[in-house]
Amino acid sequence: MRLRLLLCLLWLIAVGGCGAGSEVARPAPTVQSVPVARPGLPGSDVPRVAIPLSVANLTACRTFDDQQLAQSNVDPKSARERPVQYESACSWVSTDGTFDLAVTLATDRGLSETYALRDTFPVFQPEVVGGYPVVRTSAVGGIACDLWIGISDSQLVVVSTGGLGGRDDDWCELARSFARLVIAALSKE
Repeated sequence: MRLRLLLCLLWLIAVGGCGAGSEVARPAPTVQSVPVARPGLPGSDVPRVAIPLSVANLTACRTFDDQQLAQSNVDPKSARERPVQYESACSWVSTDGTFDLAVTLATDRGLSETYALRDTFPVFQPEVVGGYPVVRTSAVGGIACDLWIGISDSQLVVVSTGGLGGRDDDWCELARSFARLVIAALSKE
């Protein structure tokens, strides 16, 4: 799992660079599609977010508070910051050692770049989580799940979960639950 997370982080470095305010109630976001011209994929649509969020002033290890992590069976003390150019990445280990969690915040690109690279992923499945566009890039039932969350047209968050046994849970459902926590936290900023 750690090798997979490292490879994901290295891929993020290769394609570009990751990165909040007063509490204001925001209306629920809506997802819209806008045609984007790309060679080889004429007429493809990249979802856009009507109410953008920002991670520009956030580090990945501060995405969740200790209470949220503990309630999700994640050891807050296991946080490992992995800063890279234009990004912030952090990984944690579950309290029972059965799964890893990683979050990468990218402030220099949105989902359009993920869509442009769609042929490089083993799976490319658009979804909506918490009202925001998401792309799942790993197979359901595998040993890990990667969700690319478009929080604005120019920023995204990648949530990855996985492990090697000890759990029969769907890693993507676990990743979705952490994605919802990220979206809720950013919506309060």
